[in-house]
Amino acid sequence: MEDVIIIERLLSYLRDDLGYGDITTDSIIGESDAEAVILAKEAGVLAGMEEALLLLEHFGLCFSQKRDDGKAFEKGEVLLEISGRAKSILNIERVLLNIFMKMSGIATTTKRAVEIADRYGVRVACTRKTTPGFGYFEKKAVKLGGGLTHRFHLDDLILIKDNHLVLVELEGAIARAKENFTKKVEVEVASAEEAVKACIAGADIVMLDNFTPEQVEHALLLINQSDHDVTVEVSGGITIENLNSYAKLKPDIISLSYITTAARWIDMSLKLGKLQSLQGGIPHN
Repeated sequence: MEDVIIIERLLSYLRDDLGYGDITTDSIIGESDAEAVILAKEAGVLAGMEEALLLLEHFGLCFSQKRDDGKAFEKGEVLLEISGRAKSILNIERVLLNIFMKMSGIATTTKRAVEIADRYGVRVACTRKTTPGFGYFEKKAVKLGGGLTHRFHLDDLILIKDNHLVLVELEGAIARAKENFTKKVEVEVASAEEAVKACIAGADIVMLDNFTPEQVEHALLLINQSDHDVTVEVSGGITIENLNSYAKLKPDIISLSYITTAARWIDMSLKLGKLQSLQGGIPHN
């Protein structure tokens, strides 16, 4: 996504927050300048800095970036220093913090999942269970946490799911899908036997959906015995708590919506003060 599209999305969030204007700030704050810091109130993995800087630049605010996206930070750490028009800082405060807190929460949770799966050489991916209008940023946070983004859109990959197979039988669906030679074909299956059938029919990726660890183990055995070169993805009902039970079976990929739907926001705050010096304020990076 180009910067111009990202900033337009960020401004849409800001318009939603502002309504017809910040009447509190407009009523009591003059045209003075101020300085502020974004402060981490707990440890985590940072995400959202690139978006924050685009927003600050748009409003002509100066800044000094203290931590890069994808890097760990500690409780009490200053992540970003800001200076400029006090009204602008106060207007964007909530949107700025929401982006930092939500994206950093996803990056932090993803990092935890990746650390578990890495022990077994298994890759972690998210799913399309994202917040409408915020999915790009959620998937970017997954990437910053070390995970894979899977599909951004329905046109990224052919993924034949259970609702498709209600209408078309599996082999026929795969045959039709493979006519589109520019895209890989993934098939969601409900049993080990169906997984082998998908392999034989030419699927590039087989998704074992809502399998127990025991069922995954059995399916992997049958897929390996079928001697087909296929990527195996395991998905459905996987959380941080049970991830190890699946990862130790060594599928190629584990995708879990948990990292986008259940990630807890990382607590941060914006602390504002009067500008100490009007000689340039905080430098622009």
